Amino acid sequence: MTSALDIAQYFINHSYGGQLDDVTNLKLQKLLYYAQGYSLALYDEPLFNEDIMNWDHGTVVPCIYHEFKCFGNQIIQSTPNFDMTKFSQQVKNVLELVCRDYAKYSGWKLREMTHNESPWINTKRNEVITQDSIKSFFNERLSCEEFNFDLDCMKQMLDTEFVEMPNNISTLSEFDKWLAEG
Repeated sequence: MTSALDIAQYFINHSYGGQLDDVTNLKLQKLLYYAQGYSLALYDEPLFNEDIMNWDHGTVVPCIYHEFKCFGNQIIQSTPNFDMTKFSQQVKNVLELVCRDYAKYSGWKLREMTHNESPWINTKRNEVITQDSIKSFFNERLSCEEFNFDLDCMKQMLDTEFVEMPNNISTLSEFDKWLAEG
């Protein structure tokens, strides 16, 4: 399993590749939350074991906050010699989805978004937002029509944006098995 720091470094280093252009600690915290949510909902497993907390400015992974607080509200600098090959294809797929769906938003916009989502709303300040709460919210979000993908749409998205999907997959269970094999 990857650590929250591995995922954080992915987002920070990805920013220097052009997709993300403004990764501050605030934005990084929200990207970590959304990545954890996608992973829990899509694969039924967390990306990282570190807790996500309910803080005043939304969802926060405390150890990552402290790691990068020296940057204040400035853009976090990339890590030299960061190795992208340490991530499985499944993890890369989740992280690319998060980049695609959330990289366009500022840290303050993402903060506002998390303040309107049930995991943050239903957790007391300075307490852990449970993985069950996050998973439930993202399962519901992904099942909504706005986020509902049929198998053909998923195949097309994977083929064009991430990896080439085998042509012999015709059911959701085959698709899930292929994803699990990574």
